[in-house]
Amino acid sequence: LFKTNIETLKYSLRTLAICFVVMTVPVHGQDLPEGPGKDVVIKACTSCHGVDNFTSKRNTREDWKSVVETMIGYGAEVTPEQSEIIVNYLTKYFGKEAKVARVIPLPPGSRAAVLK
Repeated sequence: LFKTNIETLKYSLRTLAICFVVMTVPVHGQDLPEGPGKDVVIKACTSCHGVDNFTSKRNTREDWKSVVETMIGYGAEVTPEQSEIIVNYLTKYFGKEAKVARVIPLPPGSRAAVLK
């Protein structure tokens, strides 16, 4: 009986620790460009990692397709339709040819400069 209670406690503590880590990982979906598929990308891609994992990359469509297929292989629950939506979104906003504007704040009193 005592050993079973200790094992149950260990299991509960591990589960609690995992939940804590998952719940405290920041998800900055608001940092993603608005566009068709953003909601699918947030749901599918940020359940395991942050957006920095893909926003810092510039891949071709084929590369993004390969990345999505790899994530599905790791267990991402994505339908074929969602996969296509994700690849389209990532290619448009984080592809080799993507032109995503960045806003860089200037000193107080100045306007922000937009770089393309």
